[in-house]
Amino acid sequence: MTTQDRIKVTHGFQDAICPECRGLIPIAAPKKGMHGRTSKIMRYYWREIFYETHWKFYHLTHQTRATKELKELYNKIEKDVIESIKKQHAIKPKYIYNDESQEAVIVKYKVQILYHKVLYSKNAAQKAIIIENGLNYSVEEYAKYYFEKLNYQVLFCESIPFHVLFGIFMYQLIQDPVDPKNRVTGFGDRIAFDNKLSAKDNMIWTILPSDFGSHGYYLRRKDEIDKYIEELDISEWLFNYWLDYSTDFRNYLWAHRAESIEIARKLISILSHSTIKSILLYLAHDYWNNYCGWPDLLVYNSNNYFFCEVKSSHDKLSADQKNWIRGNSEILKQPFKILKLSK
Repeated sequence: MTTQDRIKVTHGFQDAICPECRGLIPIAAPKKGMHGRTSKIMRYYWREIFYETHWKFYHLTHQTRATKELKELYNKIEKDVIESIKKQHAIKPKYIYNDESQEAVIVKYKVQILYHKVLYSKNAAQKAIIIENGLNYSVEEYAKYYFEKLNYQVLFCESIPFHVLFGIFMYQLIQDPVDPKNRVTGFGDRIAFDNKLSAKDNMIWTILPSDFGSHGYYLRRKDEIDKYIEELDISEWLFNYWLDYSTDFRNYLWAHRAESIEIARKLISILSHSTIKSILLYLAHDYWNNYCGWPDLLVYNSNNYFFCEVKSSHDKLSADQKNWIRGNSEILKQPFKILKLSK
């Protein structure tokens, strides 16, 4: 069970010796996937990225902290370090991911793939675009055009609108004052971050359990969570009523932007109450592990709907997308397809 509890170590360790120093395989301690930390390089090599970036930054500036004036330089150094580690990992990986291949996941979970041939070009930014009837489309825009010709409507969703739903409908349970693991937590205001303001000067203080986001949290509170979701009244009225009350919690989840809130509100009118509840349960099971990887689109009409991931010719499923497909098969059980736009 993962927590942020502090445990005093009194004996049993030999100073300054780790498995890597002993010539053994280093122990992987990946961070959970979340906003700003979605790739496996970022999750597994976070220590290497941190130390290498700080060392290079100090070597150039003789500063131990990236001030506002030096933030751009720090970010550039970090980006270069990440690219270097990616190349090193491809040649000689330090950590082994042991991930299933895209093909294995598609076959195992019986994912339906829709194949459609298109004409590709590139714009000035060297991004792939699709040309149809003299018009240029991004891959996602073309998918919308494609499905609308089949008399469907399309909602661009990806991950964040589902976190809006979770933040609004689950904040009362998560921030329950009777939970003994709850404590005051401070974090930088996401809106201030969006506006490039200092997080240090724009802190939010709220109540959160120390083990929130882990599967251990769900196991610890399984009975309360299952009962709460089962009895929950999913409605647009409640969505609107709890919107302001859930502001701090949604801010913590990066589910604060107005456009994401509007998409989440639309989801309530499209999806059944039981489907919304299954989404809340899926996220509650292991929040940070299930945070990313949601499909690009919700495709629907008056008769049915399905989630759809759009892939261009050489695009592959990411690790988070494969994780979502597994979770969908085991927990969500939602209709899902991949639209492959090939040359």
